[in-house]
Amino acid sequence: MKRRWKLYSRVIRELIAEGKNDRIAAALALEGYRRPPGGDRVHDDIVTLIKTERGLEGASLHPEKCLRLREILGLSLKEVWRRFQEPQVRSAALDAVASAENVEPEEEINLPKDYDRAVTLRAKIIADTAEKLGDEVILVGYSTHIARELLDRGILIQIVDEDPRLRVERNIKFCESVLLSTGMVLSNGSLRRFLASHKGPVMLYSQSCPHLAAVLTRQGVVDAAVVEEFPYHFSPGGECKLRVYEPENSTR
Repeated sequence: MKRRWKLYSRVIRELIAEGKNDRIAAALALEGYRRPPGGDRVHDDIVTLIKTERGLEGASLHPEKCLRLREILGLSLKEVWRRFQEPQVRSAALDAVASAENVEPEEEINLPKDYDRAVTLRAKIIADTAEKLGDEVILVGYSTHIARELLDRGILIQIVDEDPRLRVERNIKFCESVLLSTGMVLSNGSLRRFLASHKGPVMLYSQSCPHLAAVLTRQGVVDAAVVEEFPYHFSPGGECKLRVYEPENSTR
């Protein structure tokens, strides 16, 4: 755990340093309520999107909207990280820096446009990747399809979600099982607590900060990631790709 925490801190410091010359040209927050077909609840996450003058792009999902987006225009990514407290805009800035790394995935899968087929395939790929890491999984961030896929395989032992509308646990029992978490932990900062406390493998399934998730995985901070870039599979008529990442020199 200590080694993983130190590695995470080093990778973040390096990304911040690399963002000193990239200035933000555009920033946008997309908000709204949506209930995907067959979805288990209304999703109200807000997507913060930023783009730099040389075309680097970052995306971060968070329940709250940053009210100071106009203030970041013209600032460097490093300045945004240093001067702003809002986690959604800071994580979007980190994601934009990470996008310059152009990390190649181990596997890339086209999701079908049909929503039901897309979420079913997505859940299968996530479960396949998690099962390579261990035979017991703690799911952080409730998803009906992912939870069902893990339950059908007999490997889901706990579901954790902070949403008070859901009847699931709200505290994580850290152990040596696979911690399979939504990428929201990148935008709200809670990944740091996981890395400092969890003894087992850590995997991300991430729409938030997809480039950052890829870099953290390739550097060995987390053990695997399945990511989507914006626009996501639930977007009307959306068409996207899933990208599977593993650490560099992984033997799996």
